[in-house]
Amino acid sequence: MVSVSMNLRYRNFQPRDTDACLLLLQKYSEYCSQLLSELPKFWQRLFDEQAMISCVVEDLDARADARVVAFGADVYVTDTFMEESRTAREPHLTNRVIQRECCGYSSPVLRRKAIATANAGHGLNAIIIHAGTSNLSTYAIPHSLTQAFIGSHRGYHLNEILQEVWNDPDREWVQAYGLLRGDYSDYYRNAGMPIPPYRPYLFGITAAEALAVPGSMASTVFLHSPPRFRFSKAAQELLMSALDGETDAALARSLHLSLAAVKMRWRAVYAHVESMAPELLPEPIRVVRSARGPEKRRWIVEYVRNHPEELRPFAPSIV
Repeated sequence: MVSVSMNLRYRNFQPRDTDACLLLLQKYSEYCSQLLSELPKFWQRLFDEQAMISCVVEDLDARADARVVAFGADVYVTDTFMEESRTAREPHLTNRVIQRECCGYSSPVLRRKAIATANAGHGLNAIIIHAGTSNLSTYAIPHSLTQAFIGSHRGYHLNEILQEVWNDPDREWVQAYGLLRGDYSDYYRNAGMPIPPYRPYLFGITAAEALAVPGSMASTVFLHSPPRFRFSKAAQELLMSALDGETDAALARSLHLSLAAVKMRWRAVYAHVESMAPELLPEPIRVVRSARGPEKRRWIVEYVRNHPEELRPFAPSIV
């Protein structure tokens, strides 16, 4: 690949990214015009209901209207739908997920409460529904998208991941961390159709397969420990936003809260951590009252940064 100088970072998808993400996906032939037209409604619904794990990669050196250079999204689905999908009996996996969500069918997509229950119990099954990159020929973009996927899934109790890919470059990339599950040949044979040269391939990997290769990229995603503190949704939202180092005033704006409400949430977080694990905070912070607030915050934020399981839905929450 040609070397291209870029200043890349990844962040969570926001509805304001919709047009840029649609533009990225338009070059992929598996996205027909009808499917593309349904995506804004699909994304908005799942974003509002916290039912989609999604990130964009930005080039901070690009123009403001051309910064998004990659987009990835996946959903957690029911065990039944995952079992049906892994057999590779029928192509167009992303289309099926979207149609069943948007057109009144029984949606296989889990919402926050179901995600929390599965995350605390038998684990979650993820289907990657989007993985789009710009036309720039550089290894850095898909690599950053992979890092975004790892970062946004660390801390979840994952059982299995599936992804359908349609072109050779994507297939070569996915083969680095996934195993071929099928190429839908039987589907075309059973339908009495010739097997087309251009068709999707289904890749996947389970926790057992990934963890059998310690230190691999895939194993990083599947490493899991149960949360120690089981923070409430409100506390998790505060801590997630605080990872970027925002001030309380900035947190109040991003969370649509008053400054007093933000400070109240911090006090609840401090009290909860101190009640469960006072040893987490160094002795001087527990003793010197004048330094307690800022220093407690710094230590707790750094702890959850290194323990992302504390920021994932987990039922039941304590505070």
